[in-house]
Amino acid sequence: MIKIIIELWPHGFETNKMKLGEMKIANDGTGTPSKGNYYFDLFLKRKKVWKSGKITNFPRGNKNIFYLIKQCLNEVLK
Repeated sequence: MIKIIIELWPHGFETNKMKLGEMKIANDGTGTPSKGNYYFDLFLKRKKVWKSGKITNFPRGNKNIFYLIKQCLNEVLK
């Protein structure tokens, strides 16, 4: 599983950080070595799921993690 945490660091100081959101991306186990299938959840400050979705046939060898994150966001933030 991939976990992305989004934090606000007021004035650049980690000691006062506030969690704004979180994303979890997990492989669903049905892909191939070259194409991955993933499900994902987006969370706001609370631990309750805000949005969720699924990405299929993601080209693992051709695209890096930031393309997967972008595709997940594009899927639910239309």
